[in-house]
Parts: sequence; structure tokens; C-alpha cells
Amino acid sequence: SKGVSEPVLERAFQYWRNIDQEIGDRIARGVAAGVE
Repeated sequence: SKGVSEPVLERAFQYWRNIDQEIGDRIARGVAAGVE
């Protein structure tokens, strides 16, 4: 995820977790997997 700073990603994950914990965690895992 080039150009996207960590704090922005954290806010995005938190936003999704507020809506749905499962989705937020899945997105976080997906992004983390894509970064490596």
C-alpha cells in the first residue's frame, strides 16, 4: 500500500471494526498480507 501512512490504515481498520469486528479483522489481515 504505497503512499498510505500507517495512521490512516489504522483509522480505516478501526472504522470497519466499529461497523463489523469480523470484517475489520479480515481487512487488517488482508492488508498486512499484501504488504509483505
